[in-house]
Amino acid sequence: MLNVQESMGNQQHPVTLSFTDLDLEREYRESYFQKTLPQSRIALILGIILYVIFAGLDVWIVPEQAHQIWLIRFGFVIPILLGILIVSFTPYFQKYFQLFLSVASLIGGCGILGILLVTDGLGNFFYSTSLMLLLMWSFTFSGMRFVFALASCTLVIIAFEIVAIFLKPYPLYVLVDKNFFVVSALTIEVFVGYTIESYSRNNFINNRIINQERQDNENLLLNMLPQSIVEQLKERPETIAQRFESITILFADIVGFTPLSATLNPTELVEILNQIFSSFDRLTDDYELEKIKTIGDAYMVAGGLPIPSKDHAQAIANLALEMQRELEQFNQTSRYSFELRIGIHTGPAIAGVIGIKKFVYDIWGDSVNIASRMESHGLPGKIQVSEQTYQRLKDCYSFEDRGAIEVKGKGKMQTYLLIRKKG
Repeated sequence: MLNVQESMGNQQHPVTLSFTDLDLEREYRESYFQKTLPQSRIALILGIILYVIFAGLDVWIVPEQAHQIWLIRFGFVIPILLGILIVSFTPYFQKYFQLFLSVASLIGGCGILGILLVTDGLGNFFYSTSLMLLLMWSFTFSGMRFVFALASCTLVIIAFEIVAIFLKPYPLYVLVDKNFFVVSALTIEVFVGYTIESYSRNNFINNRIINQERQDNENLLLNMLPQSIVEQLKERPETIAQRFESITILFADIVGFTPLSATLNPTELVEILNQIFSSFDRLTDDYELEKIKTIGDAYMVAGGLPIPSKDHAQAIANLALEMQRELEQFNQTSRYSFELRIGIHTGPAIAGVIGIKKFVYDIWGDSVNIASRMESHGLPGKIQVSEQTYQRLKDCYSFEDRGAIEVKGKGKMQTYLLIRKKG
């Protein structure tokens, strides 16, 4: 993911109205197009409507020249604006978005200048004010970026000066008067246009930062809670608790790690656990199981929640066998020789989110206690399962009957050692 803060540096208030990061600039232009397209279509429709409305005024203002003006309006300007409006509904419009709008601005300006060339007196005075409407349209309504609006309007103003000085000379006092208003309007619109795009770019960056921070926060939540629970918390920030009639719980403990940890320096201790548990985390994701927590060198996983499933016992069994193989591979590449003691039980449980700070998704019930006892009363390097889990797995997995063992708080319990998957 692109780090917005690093990419922008001190560009929170861009001067050149262009991001130095090319990917960021491209993304801004795509976003700007999507947001501005409806506005640009409305602006084109508005331009066409204004030209039609002024066509009705032509008969009243300059009746003797109305037919010449209509030729400019309906034979030149309006067809081109309509054509650009139609093209805006095609895929080609996005690629040349700003160029099309610049052409619309230039065509509108040329139409005004053409009308000025064929009118005199009051008509000429009246129609020259349309230039200020064109400036407003280009810098504020059309969706043109500042540099394109500035370029097209500058060309129109230069053309107006040529018309007013050489092609249809105005008296000096009229020329000064017209230039005062046109240049003033251009100056105001330049300021407004720059401000609009500057704000748009800053708003784009701020939204990216907010979205990135929101995504980072959600990723952090997903590291602590299941995705379905995160979605529930976003929709209903209330107590979340569910009862599951059947889940499978696994406890795993690294045999002999606790006394060994007293001889290791803190960095080495954490690196060993991180390497082992990270490989277990990847397996848990592969089998779509839910890691509940780690306590010291103990690892707890559950299957069948928060989204119920029918094959949770098989998934936990596969995970347990894979965890043994992962630890064997770790032993081959390290100077240690660890063994896992794993216990598994299947039964009902309650799951939910607790806490205000550092809240966690946890499970409770007698099934959790039995699974813990299966691990603590198990054998190093073995996977001990309860009778309930055995009954679910016996058709597809090979077991060794361990017999009845004394379990603290439960008395005699029949247990089995999971050996392998059949076939």
